Amino acid sequence: VRFHAGVMALMRAHSEAAAEPIASELMLALIAAEENNAEIEGPLLGIAAAQSARLQQHELLGPLCMFASLRLASCGGREVAELATAAWKLGRPDPGFLRAMADYCASPPVGAFKSMRDIAMLALMCFQSFKGGMPSVDHAAALRGLTEVSMLHLQQASARDIVEFTHALTHSLEARSLIGDVPLWRE
Repeated sequence: VRFHAGVMALMRAHSEAAAEPIASELMLALIAAEENNAEIEGPLLGIAAAQSARLQQHELLGPLCMFASLRLASCGGREVAELATAAWKLGRPDPGFLRAMADYCASPPVGAFKSMRDIAMLALMCFQSFKGGMPSVDHAAALRGLTEVSMLHLQQASARDIVEFTHALTHSLEARSLIGDVPLWRE
């Protein structure tokens, strides 16, 4: 309840200054949730991440991504995409979160992705991470998993989402799998 109320308050904030005390309260709520092993719904995590980026709340986004990285399997593709996008907008994301994101993309839960938009957003984050030189992240496995799940959404996808996905994928073809050291273009 405390986290939910904080996220709703963050959505109503119109400035960085107004968001700071709310972000502090949300960090305390995350700590309490972690200590009590409480569940926070994936959509709330995604909304909190998007609002953190909008309001430049760097201090909140780090703990939010750390909390979420252990729970991504219970999140939908949109929430993971929102977390990854927000983390990238506010600076280079934590390698632990990027590894968790890549694992999620490599083998997403059944039905996790509802649209090509979410897949394109995550492919772009994989490309950014690959381009940024994150060697401990299996970008090839992540992009392979996203490619497989994209097949379910191509018929209904917008041209924009297909182009963004294709752009990220083609610019990451040199990514090597951590297992076997094989470039993505050879798989």
